[in-house]
Amino acid sequence: MENKKNLSLYVIILLVIIIIGLLIYIVIQNNKPLTTTEPNTNSTSIDLSNETENSTQNVSDENTTNPEIEFVRTFSVDAKLNYSDTTGKYGYIVVNQFQQDMPTVMKIENDLFEQLEIGNSYEFTFRGEVKSNNDYSKLYDIVNDFECVEVNETNKTGLEQRQDAIVNEK
Repeated sequence: MENKKNLSLYVIILLVIIIIGLLIYIVIQNNKPLTTTEPNTNSTSIDLSNETENSTQNVSDENTTNPEIEFVRTFSVDAKLNYSDTTGKYGYIVVNQFQQDMPTVMKIENDLFEQLEIGNSYEFTFRGEVKSNNDYSKLYDIVNDFECVEVNETNKTGLEQRQDAIVNEK
């Protein structure tokens, strides 16, 4: 009878140790930086890792300036959002690029915003500095890192559309 009590006590202690180990593992996993991955999907990757690493890198990047470039990309306007920024200077549109099927919200100055019609395609001229750590394969990165300076309606379709490469001429 005494052996059964000791055996039961050992089993309980072992289970408690296993549970504590699992809890420690879960806590460690939850403290890792959050990163979404995209295994063959059209989702946008967002890195929510430690901001101090990024800010340190940005300080060093600011010391070396990249030349300003200008390029054109063709997008169709899927929607004009009834929303403006706090200054009232910008409006928001939903654009999509041929063969990407990844609608993206784009901030655009009101004078350009007023020219746009839903369902039409436009050549958007962007200007800005290329960030060396970005390949700009995602539409999201383009509309966030560059300023749209000109918009022209186009009737080009498919592969005829203008999709300039983004080249760092450094």
